[in-house]
Amino acid sequence: MSRPVESQPGSRRLTVRDLRVVAERPDGAFAPLVEGVTFSVDAGEVVCLVGQSGCGKTATVRAVTAVLDARPGVVGGEVLHHPADAPPLSLYPPALASALLDLGTSGALRAAHRARRHAESRFAPLRGRAVFTVFQNSQTSLSPFHSVQASLLLAAARGGHAPLRAERREHCLGWLNAVGFERPAAFLEKLPSELSGGEAKRVAIAQALAAGARLLIADEPTTGLDPTLRVTIRDLLGGLKSRGLGVLLITHGLGLFHRIADTVHVMTNGRIVESAASDAFFRPPGPSHPYSRRLLAAEAPEVTP
Repeated sequence: MSRPVESQPGSRRLTVRDLRVVAERPDGAFAPLVEGVTFSVDAGEVVCLVGQSGCGKTATVRAVTAVLDARPGVVGGEVLHHPADAPPLSLYPPALASALLDLGTSGALRAAHRARRHAESRFAPLRGRAVFTVFQNSQTSLSPFHSVQASLLLAAARGGHAPLRAERREHCLGWLNAVGFERPAAFLEKLPSELSGGEAKRVAIAQALAAGARLLIADEPTTGLDPTLRVTIRDLLGGLKSRGLGVLLITHGLGLFHRIADTVHVMTNGRIVESAASDAFFRPPGPSHPYSRRLLAAEAPEVTP
């Protein structure tokens, strides 16, 4: 499955250029978590950011969604979100894109702190609306005090797509049906505590549909699920492409997701070491970087055309 041949105007969902993130060590020195990461996500595209634990995937996603802690902080680069019918929204001040800050100075630390606050305020109108994140534990995406129907209606309201009162039940049934619930009416009044892991995951994705999200970020979306549910969630994410969503998939392995990936970015030691279209990555001669080859070889039994 290949990346779309050409992006149409307005199809870009996310642009990340030369992103750099640092963390503070116990001794007070600063070490890089992410160095020079660049990628993009378009409408109708599944982009996989893959690598082993500790490679920088999580720090990258936290920078993209403006949830970095006080330390680490973003110290360089550019994150652009592309809302519908609006200019691209840059999360971080342009001054940080020119060069690494010297974090050994108090002035630089204050600048990094202001940059995080700037990013948080800029991203706030997009969070849970145009940009929706599905976490490993989808219970964190659902309010424990709201039924499935109430959660869906709240997501729709946040996204500016709240249905009329007489149509609410019908819309909720449609969103649940779209994410694979065979008997959606049986789930409308359930609380998150009454859902299985796979059901909670699907409800979280249904929230993204209700909100009218343009970009879905899925962080290890099949962790903890049994094999059948893993395939269900994979196919569901792949099906979102036909709805025009861009999907950024964060995973430590490609054995399951190679069937839906359009573009693969392999990350290690805070850097993207290889970027390739899915067709080129998974078919002979395969990836060119030694780390990519080792990563793929470790999953060889699961990765089949």
